[in-house]
Amino acid sequence: MAEKIPKKEYTFLQKFILMISAASIAYLVFIMQPQEYRETLQSEINSFRTVAGSLESKTVLSRAYNMYKWAFIQTNIIPEMEKIVTPTSYVGQNYWQEPVIRIVENIKLLFYQSCYRISVFISWFILGVPVMFALGADGFYKRKMKQYEFGVASANLFRIWVRTGFFTFFIIDIYFIFPAAGIFGVILPPAMFLILGFAIRYALSNVSKVF
Repeated sequence: MAEKIPKKEYTFLQKFILMISAASIAYLVFIMQPQEYRETLQSEINSFRTVAGSLESKTVLSRAYNMYKWAFIQTNIIPEMEKIVTPTSYVGQNYWQEPVIRIVENIKLLFYQSCYRISVFISWFILGVPVMFALGADGFYKRKMKQYEFGVASANLFRIWVRTGFFTFFIIDIYFIFPAAGIFGVILPPAMFLILGFAIRYALSNVSKVF
C-alpha cells in the first residue's frame, strides 16, 4: 500500500507573507494608475541616486534593465502582453480596452520594479556581506572567550536573535513587490544586512555549551 503523502502545513508567518504579497500585487496591478506608479518608482530611483551617487545609480539601472530585458522581453512575455491591448475590430472594445491597458502597464512596471530592487539589493549585498561576516566572527570569538564561564550563554537571547534573523528574510521578501517604497526602498536593504549581522553576532555569542 502506497504511503500517504502528508499535507504541507504553512506557518503563520508564511501565510502572512502570502497575504501581504497578494494584497500588494493586487493593489499595484488593479488599483494604482500607471502614471502614479511611474512617479513613485522614479522617486525611489532618485532617492537611491542621492544616497549612492550617480555612478552607482547608473550601474544599478543598467543591471536592472538587462535583467528586465532578459527575463521579460527576450522571453516574449512583454510582447505577448502588448498584443492583448492592440486595437482590434471586436465589438465593445472601447469598454474593456482601457482597464486592460492599465493592468498591462502596471504589470510591466511591477516587473521592472522587481528587477530594479533586485539590482539595488545586489549592490548593498556586496557591501553587506563583509559586515555580516565581521559581526558573525565577533560573536563567534566572544563565545569562544566566554565558553568556560557559567551563566554567560542565554538560550532565550539565542532564540530571540534567531527569530529576528528570520524576520528580516520576511521583510526582504515583501521589499521586492511592496508598492511606493520611496526612501524606504533605499534604506531597507542596508538596514536588513545590519540587523542580520547583529542577529548572527548575538545568536552566536549566546549559543549554549554542548559539553
